[in-house]
Amino acid sequence: MLAAGVSDRVEKLVDAYSSWESSRSSGDGCGSLSDLDLEAAFRASFYISMYVGDEEWLGKVRCIHAELVRRGTVTETTHRKMHAVLVQVRHFAEANELREMASLRVDELPGIERNTPGQQGVLHPLAGGKLEWRRWTYREGLEVVAYVSPACAPSRRAMHVIMNDPEWTWIRSSVRFVVRRSPAWPQPGVGEWNRSNPSHPMLLQAGPEGWKELDVHETPVFHVLRNGLRLQTLTGWAEASAGLMRLKADF
Repeated sequence: MLAAGVSDRVEKLVDAYSSWESSRSSGDGCGSLSDLDLEAAFRASFYISMYVGDEEWLGKVRCIHAELVRRGTVTETTHRKMHAVLVQVRHFAEANELREMASLRVDELPGIERNTPGQQGVLHPLAGGKLEWRRWTYREGLEVVAYVSPACAPSRRAMHVIMNDPEWTWIRSSVRFVVRRSPAWPQPGVGEWNRSNPSHPMLLQAGPEGWKELDVHETPVFHVLRNGLRLQTLTGWAEASAGLMRLKADF
């Protein structure tokens, strides 16, 4: 679980970067930056993108990376960071192209069938190693969308309790576990959980589209929704377990 207040820190970083951008002439692109400023801009935009994980910040990192390549000052570490951003935003084909171009020693990423990046979706594994994009639809009535991470001990505890404790039988038909898009692929722990819990797999976001209203930087976080509209958000298993139990009669 990330430290409390991380959302505020990310917001401040985004504001500071935006202020720096606005201080430059509107027509200035990445090519107008000095070598030192270009390196600094790459570090800052990459760091923010790791938290925000959307197309806008991918574009910023991509622009700077392309200019570093043009100048011949790009390093393997820079290539790897660019690759990580592409993985996070689910541009797998472009990440594979960068892998080949830069001779990166990383695994080739799987193809995504029926990919529709302009809509909210999740990725499902198929036989043969490929992935399938599937549309995300909110359920009628009350449901809980739980943001979890296989690397987060409180997330693992929350999922274990929900799936195994008889006290929580009532919520199982109304809860889905979502793993926020990550620069790591495959994400360790997801496959193991999904094989053991096929009725309640960890669902991997297919990209940023549609998820921003629910996106959080902490885990576990439990969004309570009715017909797709968020009613409340409970952070941390200690708070969420008590809060959800108070809602038991409504489910």
